[in-house]
Amino acid sequence: MRNIFHNLHYNSYKSKLNLSFIEKYGIYIQAFLQIYHQKHYFDNSYKTRKI
Repeated sequence: MRNIFHNLHYNSYKSKLNLSFIEKYGIYIQAFLQIYHQKHYFDNSYKTRKI
C-alpha cells in the first residue's frame, strides 16, 4: 500500500495538476491507507486469536 501512495506522489511531480491534487487530498489518502492497514491488521489478529 505504501508503494501506491509513493507512486502517486512521484507521478505528481510530472504535472502540476496532479501535484495540486496530492497537496489537497494526499493527507486524506494517507489517513485512509493508515486506517485501512490498521483495520486489516486487527482483523487478522482477531482471526488468529479466535483460532
